[in-house]
Amino acid sequence: MKAITHPGAECKLNYMQLDELRQDPIDGPTKCFFESGMWTAPLVIAHVRNKYNIKYKSSGMLCLLHRMGFFMEKAHPCHPNVPTKKETKE
Repeated sequence: MKAITHPGAECKLNYMQLDELRQDPIDGPTKCFFESGMWTAPLVIAHVRNKYNIKYKSSGMLCLLHRMGFFMEKAHPCHPNVPTKKETKE
C-alpha cells in the first residue's frame, strides 16, 4: 500500500522574497520598524503583509518559519519561592 502525502498549498512568496524574509528575523523587529523586541507569528504576518502585500494565517506562517529553520521559544515561568542561581551559589 502506498502512503498518501498531503503537500499543502504552494508557498505564496517567491525565492527572492524568502531570502529577504530569512534575513529580517535575524535583524530583529526594531530594524523592520516594529516596537517589539521579539518576533511573534502575528508580527511576522504583519511584516509580510506590509512588505510584500501577501496575507498569511498564523498556522501557515508558523509552518513557513519552521521550514525556514526558525523555531518558537516560550519563556518558562519560575515559581516565586524557588531560589535563584545566584542565591544557590552562596
